[in-house]
Parts: sequence; C-alpha cells; structure tokens
Amino acid sequence: IFADSRYSMMSLILLAVLHFPYIFSMVRPPSFIRIVRILQAIGLVIAVLGLLQYSLQFVIGADLVFPIENFVPRDFVVSLFNQQAPTGYGSSTYRANGMVMVEPSMFSQLMALCVLLELVTKQRWWYVVVAVVAMLVSSSGTGIVMLAISVVVLMIERGRIIVLVGSCVAGCVLISL
Repeated sequence: IFADSRYSMMSLILLAVLHFPYIFSMVRPPSFIRIVRILQAIGLVIAVLGLLQYSLQFVIGADLVFPIENFVPRDFVVSLFNQQAPTGYGSSTYRANGMVMVEPSMFSQLMALCVLLELVTKQRWWYVVVAVVAMLVSSSGTGIVMLAISVVVLMIERGRIIVLVGSCVAGCVLISL
C-alpha cells in the first residue's frame, strides 16, 4: 500500500483517524428508551427555539433571531442551504429554522420525528401540540408529508382504520371549505 503511488499518505492517515473509534466497544450500550428520551428533549428545546424565533422576528427583527445567518462569518456557515427563507416572494416574514437547524425543512422533519416518537412512546399531548405548531411555523411541507405518511402507517399498524377514515373525511371537508 505504501509503495504504490496511487494512494496518498494523507488519505490513509485520514482513513485511520476516522476509523480509529471502531476499535473501542461499549461496556454497557445505552438503552433505546434513553436515546429516544434524549432526542425528545433536544427536539423540545429546538421546537421552543423555533417558536421563539418565529414570534420574536416581529418584535426584535429578523437579523437578531437568525444569529447564525447574520452574525457568523460566511466561511463558517454551511452553504447551498436556504437558512433564512421568507414565507413567500417579497415577504418580510421568515420561516423558522429553530435557530440551530440548517434550514426550515430540516427543522420541520425533526419536529415530525419528535411527534411520531411521542405518539409511539409517552403520548404527552402538550408535547405533540408544541412540536406540531413548531412544524407549522417552519412553513415546510417535508415534515408535514413525513408525519402524515408515518401517522397513516402507525394507525394501520395499530388497527385504527375507522379513526384513519374519519380523519381523512374530516380533512377533505375542511379543505373544501
């Protein structure tokens, strides 16, 4: 490997550094429930940040509630993402990205995942409401579509076909109004 000029020494060092952690093993791997609780706690913090971000843009201005986009040097900001996205063309209202997410669609997807995890585990309705409202202020359809498909699968898996059909009928009625 070292004699062949097709391999870069720096590439081999990078490979070794990146794969070095694989030689260790955990004595007691963390439980699934603990990981879910940590994710739900992080999701709740980011949801509250997103709700604050959306609300405070009308009070203190968009520049201050999008700190990464406006105060961090451009070299440190991830490029090719729509971090500070207006709700519509020419709008001065911006979609929430939770202050720490790379763009509103990622924020929306995280909120959908948090709602789904909550529906599967503890079923705290206040948590679901906070995450759904946070998802709505992101104005991003990716999380809504992800959540809708997941909830349909969850209802089918749990045998709640009547609730699913009733929800679809109620949704169609609301859309037609």
